[in-house]
Amino acid sequence: YTPIVVTSQSGKPVLHDVRPSSQSNFDRSAKRTVGPIEEFGRFDVNDLRALGKSEEEIRTNFQKKLTALRQESFLLYLDARFAWYGSPLFLQYEKQLVEAVNTHGTLDSQAVDNNHPLSAEDIHTIAELSGLFQ
Repeated sequence: YTPIVVTSQSGKPVLHDVRPSSQSNFDRSAKRTVGPIEEFGRFDVNDLRALGKSEEEIRTNFQKKLTALRQESFLLYLDARFAWYGSPLFLQYEKQLVEAVNTHGTLDSQAVDNNHPLSAEDIHTIAELSGLFQ
């Protein structure tokens, strides 16, 4: 951000406003700090894979987040549950599930298709994580 500086009649600079610099390196698409509910609502495939290397590690780390939230407030837990089912990750999973049913295929065969970003392992992990909300 660069200040808009105007020189007064006495020759002293006067700061009027601040606006983004045209040469700013600030990335507006970069993730910003969010609360736990927003975190569940914005969950995507990259967030899933960042939780761990194995399906078990991902499940454990996700469950820790849920347990901490539930201990803090059951109402927050319910909000997180609602947010999870509206997250980009879950909606992609749901889309692949519907396509598999409509084409009489399997989720594993859908995962092999290059048009779908979720792998077979991702699909099984998401199903497990969704079960944690029950």
